[in-house]
Amino acid sequence: MVLKYFWQCRIVGEEQEKQRLAQVIHDSFSPHLPAAFFLIPGIREHLEKTRSVEAEQLAKAAELLNETTQALAAGVSNRDTATV
Repeated sequence: MVLKYFWQCRIVGEEQEKQRLAQVIHDSFSPHLPAAFFLIPGIREHLEKTRSVEAEQLAKAAELLNETTQALAAGVSNRDTATV
């Protein structure tokens, strides 16, 4: 009985920590991501006129940023559906 209670408390603690981390990520990055997504195309367009290599590097960085954002969103989404 004690062991069962221990494991239940541990699972609850792990879920609370996941929720806390998700909130930290949301609060820390959410305000900045849309701004970055809106700024990147304009900067890239400007760079394409004069610095094609840098424009290509910026495009790759934007792609990585987008992939990371999608992976984070999927992780949070999977976490949410797993607790339902």
